[in-house]
Amino acid sequence: MLEEVAAYATSLVAPIEGASPVGEDLSYDPDFETLKGEIDKLASMAGEQPNWSEIAVMGEELLRERTKDLRLLTWFTMARLKTRGLRGFNEAIAATTAICKAFWEPMYPSAKRARARGNLAGWLSDQGAAYLTDLELGPSDRDALAAADQLLRELDEVLTEKLGQNHPGFGGLLSVFREKLRRLPAEAPAAPPPAPPAATPPASAAQSPQPTAAATPATPAATPPAAPPPAAAEPVAVTAPRVSGAGDVLPALRTLGKSICECAAQLRKEDPASAWAYRLQRTGLWLAVKAPPPAEGGKTRIPPPPPPQMKRLETLAAGEQWMELLNTAEGMTSTYLFWFDLHRWAALAMDRLGALFVEARKTVVSETLGFLAAHPMLPDLAFADGTPFADAGTKAWLEEEQARSGGGSGGGGSTQLDEEEQELQARFEEAKELAAAGKVAEAMSLGVQLAERGADLRSRFRSRLLVAQMALQGAKPEVARAMLEGLLDVATEHALHRWEPKLCAQLYALLLAARKAAPTERTGVPDQDLFDVLCRLDPAAALKVLGR
Repeated sequence: MLEEVAAYATSLVAPIEGASPVGEDLSYDPDFETLKGEIDKLASMAGEQPNWSEIAVMGEELLRERTKDLRLLTWFTMARLKTRGLRGFNEAIAATTAICKAFWEPMYPSAKRARARGNLAGWLSDQGAAYLTDLELGPSDRDALAAADQLLRELDEVLTEKLGQNHPGFGGLLSVFREKLRRLPAEAPAAPPPAPPAATPPASAAQSPQPTAAATPATPAATPPAAPPPAAAEPVAVTAPRVSGAGDVLPALRTLGKSICECAAQLRKEDPASAWAYRLQRTGLWLAVKAPPPAEGGKTRIPPPPPPQMKRLETLAAGEQWMELLNTAEGMTSTYLFWFDLHRWAALAMDRLGALFVEARKTVVSETLGFLAAHPMLPDLAFADGTPFADAGTKAWLEEEQARSGGGSGGGGSTQLDEEEQELQARFEEAKELAAAGKVAEAMSLGVQLAERGADLRSRFRSRLLVAQMALQGAKPEVARAMLEGLLDVATEHALHRWEPKLCAQLYALLLAARKAAPTERTGVPDQDLFDVLCRLDPAAALKVLGR
């Protein structure tokens, strides 16, 4: 088998005709974009699957005739596994190893992008392990499986040498290979050939006559014993992934996390208000998150949620379809680990569903805040297209929940101010509920009316600040920014930072968040000046602005 696999690899490693043996970079070529679009379906909330046959055929054509690209090789390998089984996988892995050895420096993407190349190996390991874990294999697959294990180890050695620490390893996929080999039943021995029939001796005249049937009952011919009934099938044991080295840890945690989320989904079906189910869901989601994903300029390479899905959440909230909103948001968390808007929508739905969901809502909030306490920079990162992990409304919600939990920023304040804040929040409760339900215009209209009823300038200032916060939380940063700029003028005129440092710090933090969410050409107090004053008034709030 290995000889045939090697022959295929040799045919695919042949240099591309032309000036460069690795061909051209097809990153923006229509054919490449077509294949990338198919792969992107894996992140689709619609549950679409790529056209693996198209990826296998077109990928091989591009690799033979136009380019040597590790991205195409990775997708092609997965496509061969899906369409041709282990034999196709082995051929593709052998070709990948040969091409990496022959063209490591000039092939695409650029060798300078070591992390990007390493991420491709991680993707293949995760996708391959997930597919093979559920694939039924029999004794006849033993040779192909053993060859796959050997060939993948060879590629692992090459990538470790080339990428060093940027290579995540194939621990997860190799663990699946080992486990599959261990569990494969031995091939049944070949059945022995049937024995020839015994010869019947010829009758002899000298023989005495045989007794008649009436005299002696005939002995019936011996019948073969009945085959024993097949043994009852043993239930499939669910075992934890084996960890034989540090490289196996993250893949094992991802596998366990997926299983935990599946358990959580079953619990929610039985009891939609089970706090335990929502705790398990978040445990499984983030079990393997060791650090924030790599980002350049705040943007990660994680595909964004599709706009129709984002719109659907808003539509469900506006239509007050709370149970469907909860199920939709919670279900999407398994696909988008870092889209924190989903947890806000889930908490909102639980709010509206009433007393039965009080404990579940507390769990969603506490688990989300706990995770972000360990990774405070995450809300300030974005998906590949710039869509934020946490929009302005979600950031405001997180800050509000943090303050409720007793973990808000400092800045001092008397008991009188705490009571005043509680009274203000209670007065605006109806407006806040409207904003949380997506009825931002109605909420702000009511909020402005309440603000104008304030007994004095200070009361009206605090009320308008709360209205601006609702606008920010309702994903209307442009409106919030305009209101906050006006409040900044009032604060500057009255030297508010001297007399009301806590209130002023709240204003500065909200204004910096609104400016970031809705950038525009403006004059007035520069961001850096606002931030410097905020650092003096409330260092904890300043760190939150930085996402630390």
